[in-house]
Amino acid sequence: MKDLLSRLRVVVAAAAVFLPSAGQADEASWQISKASGEVFIVAESGDEMPLGSVSSIGVDQGIRTGNNGRVLLTRGEDTIFISPGTTIKTPAKTPDGLTNILQTAGEIIFQVGKKSSPHFEVQTPYLVALVKGTLFRVSLAQDHSDVTVQEGKVEVADPKTGQFALILPGQQASVSASAPGLFLKGSGDIGPIENGQPFEALSPVGWPSSSNGAGKDGFRRGEIAVDERQVFRGLMIGIGLGLIAAIAFAYFRTKLS
Repeated sequence: MKDLLSRLRVVVAAAAVFLPSAGQADEASWQISKASGEVFIVAESGDEMPLGSVSSIGVDQGIRTGNNGRVLLTRGEDTIFISPGTTIKTPAKTPDGLTNILQTAGEIIFQVGKKSSPHFEVQTPYLVALVKGTLFRVSLAQDHSDVTVQEGKVEVADPKTGQFALILPGQQASVSASAPGLFLKGSGDIGPIENGQPFEALSPVGWPSSSNGAGKDGFRRGEIAVDERQVFRGLMIGIGLGLIAAIAFAYFRTKLS
């Protein structure tokens, strides 16, 4: 009985790390409407667990999808469709009331309810998108990020240069890691690229820092980076120990027979 209670305490404690509190669920949580394939809930600490029967994510939680994972999040008039190979985090609202989404990998389609002033922001390592209400897609690869607008208007900014521009339906804004600055293309009249002050792109709080979560180019993948030399060294040691054990087993078996 004591062992059973101890196990239950462990399960409850683990669940508390991943599941939002009642206060968070009322105000800021996103409902998981649909999900398929490999989907993981990511806690603020970076710990992961399979989605399972979790029905919502709250403040400072995230989602990571595998190669076949897809998720549809909803909150009021807002929806977020998360594609395979994507990492997203939902921090608390900013002091000025913005809904803030951190995207560190993959592709997401956003449908944002319309309001009179900008209220929804998406941040990636390369660009920031600010909207009042629209349908748009944000794609993030290892060396660039794109914002494509289908409905409404999206203001896109490049943190490194401070450049910003307003993107209309049928248009796309891109920022490359190798050549900072906005690049615009698409149908209709392309608006001007305006100059602003460079600013620091906010890093996802609680996710791996550049020291253990970035590749050679400094791109955050939302995953723990792997040191290939350490992996190779560990593999060689493992193979060596296995051979020694096999030889020893064969030797003693011969002696005993």
